[in-house]
Amino acid sequence: MAALRGNQNAKGNKGNSTNDREQISRIKYLLGLEIERVLKEDDKNNPFRQQLILKLAGNYLPRPGEEVGNLGNELLEIIIKRM
Repeated sequence: MAALRGNQNAKGNKGNSTNDREQISRIKYLLGLEIERVLKEDDKNNPFRQQLILKLAGNYLPRPGEEVGNLGNELLEIIIKRM
């Protein structure tokens, strides 16, 4: 739906959506490479690596009780101990 005449919400937006999508795609690719590099590091005690894993774990691991039933909390404790 188009904005009403006089609407100032998008004032200052100069780029078109095609350029924006291409730029976002490049940024996501570079970010993915950097995340992969950090996760492949040998230093398991790197605090940044540990924080990155904790941040990503919420998106990629099942929630306790969701797919593993009653073992969910135990599984979570094991994962945290191994970090």
